[in-house]
Amino acid sequence: MKTKGCFGHIILVILCLSFVFAVPVEAGKKKAPPKPKIKNGLNHRVARLELQVRKLGAAYIILRRDVAALKLDTRRLKAEIIRLWRNVNYLKHSVAELKTDMARLKPAVRRLSYDVNILKQNVAALETALAVETTNRMDADQDLQGQINDLDSEIMNLNVPIAFATVAKNSTKLSGTSNVSVVLGDIEDCYKITIGVETYTWESYTANASLVVDDSAIPAVRIATGDDSGGNLTVCTYDIDGNKVQGAFQVVVYKMP
Repeated sequence: MKTKGCFGHIILVILCLSFVFAVPVEAGKKKAPPKPKIKNGLNHRVARLELQVRKLGAAYIILRRDVAALKLDTRRLKAEIIRLWRNVNYLKHSVAELKTDMARLKPAVRRLSYDVNILKQNVAALETALAVETTNRMDADQDLQGQINDLDSEIMNLNVPIAFATVAKNSTKLSGTSNVSVVLGDIEDCYKITIGVETYTWESYTANASLVVDDSAIPAVRIATGDDSGGNLTVCTYDIDGNKVQGAFQVVVYKMP
């Protein structure tokens, strides 16, 4: 505002001087003696002064425009500063809340860290116990597998018969394995059973014999026994009084392991 007032005063003074020097001498008055050199010099100075005034006016207009733009930029900058200040305050408030939350979380974090350490110890102990249990289980499995193999071998050798047959009372083999042959032995009413290439002994073999009732004339109650004689199996049948009689029977022979 001060700059505008100064320029206004200068322009007013220049216009007044221009008006004074430009007023013509009224008619009827006596003209002053001509002073052409002084007047020409003054007019030249006035013209130069007017030119400078016009330049100053143009500069003043540019200056006012720049000042307006500067004021606009200042207002914008002030608004930006206010916005930044608000953001800074909000950030300070957020930081304060974060510090409060961290202070509240510290005990929980310490408890969690303690629990994690305990859990790690428990996991390590569990892994150790699991490794021991796995080793024991593997050893037990190996022992069990060995027992199973032994049992399988025993079953193969014991429970799978090497010979069996159903024999009629006249010593005819009604059915059975092909390695069984039956004849009435030298002992009265006893059956001599040959088992292929096997040499039957009571130490290495076991035999089961049972009576088959196929004739109503023979007593129903009978006992079958097994005996070894000359590498063959001898089976005798008896009546209820203990007398040897001929009777049908079944026999199964196993080889001891």
